[in-house]
Amino acid sequence: MFTASEHLQGWLVYGAGATLGLICWWYLLSKLPGRPLKPVLFGVMVGVLGMPWTTDVGSEFYAPAWLIAGSDGLFEAPEAFWRAGTPLLMAMGVAAVIALIIQIVWSVKAGAKPSASETAKRARERSDKARAQANPA
Repeated sequence: MFTASEHLQGWLVYGAGATLGLICWWYLLSKLPGRPLKPVLFGVMVGVLGMPWTTDVGSEFYAPAWLIAGSDGLFEAPEAFWRAGTPLLMAMGVAAVIALIIQIVWSVKAGAKPSASETAKRARERSDKARAQANPA
């Protein structure tokens, strides 16, 4: 098997690859229409790539849950998928809910402040009104 040092090095490489994958995922999502759905999809991917699970029952080593669930379901039995599949699906759901809450809070906060164009429009209206009062024609 692996030593603890090799296991840590493997997680560091996986973390770098997962970070690069999330950057690519963010870029792909930025090209899609449907702004409210993007944070939820990004959150689900963070949940998928970031959820660790034990490599074997009683093992002290961890691996990505999607990899454990897939290999258990493919090589052992379809029922074995749920050993890592249940926490993986829970992590995906929690990440999606957190992303949705952040999106809602962000939208409410952004909606509370007037945008720059609205402020400029009001300033223009005030200056036009002041000019009209100063120069009655």
